Amino acid sequence: MGRKKKAEVKKREIVSEFGGWKTGDLAWGKQYPKGAAVYGEILEFHPDDSYGPAVSIIDQVDGSYRTILVKSLSDKPPRGGNRLLARARAKQKK
Repeated sequence: MGRKKKAEVKKREIVSEFGGWKTGDLAWGKQYPKGAAVYGEILEFHPDDSYGPAVSIIDQVDGSYRTILVKSLSDKPPRGGNRLLARARAKQKK
């Protein structure tokens, strides 16, 4: 009896630009529906998400991966955002 053929792995296309933002950009945003502040590097865009166009980010505050809506992205930190980031960086140095 012969060996079974391996299934071909389909590569998915990664969207690297959307709405004036590019992968690698640093951005502030708010999680949906909590509204918690998120700051990090953009990894990938998801234009066909069920809640609306979304983006995957590596959060620099706690190092986790987050998916947030593109409409919540901003260059400027939200109220208290700089304090949140400074606290997280101080915690990492310890």
